[in-house]
This record gives sequence, structure tokens and C-alpha cells, in this order.
Amino acid sequence: MLSEDSQNAADSGGQVFVKKSATSSWHRRVIATRVRSGLVTFLLRVKKSTCRRCRFGVHFDTVWGTAAGEAHRITWCQTCFNADCSEVDLSKGLQRVWQDTISRVDDPSLLTYWNGARSAVEELDQQGLV
Repeated sequence: MLSEDSQNAADSGGQVFVKKSATSSWHRRVIATRVRSGLVTFLLRVKKSTCRRCRFGVHFDTVWGTAAGEAHRITWCQTCFNADCSEVDLSKGLQRVWQDTISRVDDPSLLTYWNGARSAVEELDQQGLV
């Protein structure tokens, strides 16, 4: 039987992407998006893996929360752009992350706004934080 990494390598044409949550270093910052309506959402979680649809693209799975406590899961593949957005309930762990994030929103030295979820997360990925 193949290990998970070996299976991932076989499934992705030899490339290995290990599933992991973003390191705690991006959690020190508050990553936010602001849409035209003025709604602000805050990044609570990001995971990176190999896309199950095209089998070689990088797939991101993110959870974003509003100040009111609403949350959305936004996922996409960088290659085939297999994307989805859905409302979700926050787990107890993500509720703690949300509370911590909201408590730091008023500190401008920690807050970074982006035009969208994809641009924010892919920039974090380029910085090696995902």
C-alpha cells in the first residue's frame, strides 16, 4: 500500500503537495477583503492541497468570517479554477480563531486589506505562509 505522500505523488504526476494549514505566522496578521457593498471578511483558515478534479493544480480551501459572525468557505484551483463558495457554521476551533481575529481588527499595524480572497491567499502562498 502506498503512503499518502506516495499516493499524492502518483496522483499528481510526480509532484507532491502535502496538505497543511497555514503556519501561525500569517495568523499574527489580520487578512481581510472588502467587497463593493462594504462588507469586510477576515481570513480564518486556509489549506492547500492537490486539486482532486484536474489532479495536478493547487487547490485552496479557505474560511472567511464577518464581524457579525457569518462565515463562508471559498475554494478554488489555480489551474482549472474549479471553485465553490458556500455558507458554513464555524467549528469551536474556528470560533476561537474568529474571536481572536475580531479582537485585533482595530490595530492598523496588523490589518491588511485585499480586493478578493484569491489575491490575498495566493500572495500569502507566494510569501511561503501557506
